[in-house]
Amino acid sequence: MTSVEAVTSALEKLGIKPSAMVEHDAAMTVEAGLQAIEGKCPGVFVKNLVVRDKKAGLFLLSVRHDAKVDMKALPQLLGVSGGNFRMADSALMTEKLGVAQA
Repeated sequence: MTSVEAVTSALEKLGIKPSAMVEHDAAMTVEAGLQAIEGKCPGVFVKNLVVRDKKAGLFLLSVRHDAKVDMKALPQLLGVSGGNFRMADSALMTEKLGVAQA
């Protein structure tokens, strides 16, 4: 199963059926992603952030591309008491997600 098939399958299990898919080269920045899909895809462009907390674990956040994420506000937003969130490092992303950080 390809990674695209795995993601599509996971979304469908959650009752989310993708209406369209736009294939593009890997985009390591928001700017590159916006250029890659320009004119091809209506809707909101999101960035994915992998954050970690030693007690709470890993979280994948999908937020509007232009949103600023207040790491100090995350514990309350995610319902985690006393969280100390940080961006996940390259080794952790490779281990858990099989992707390399740019």
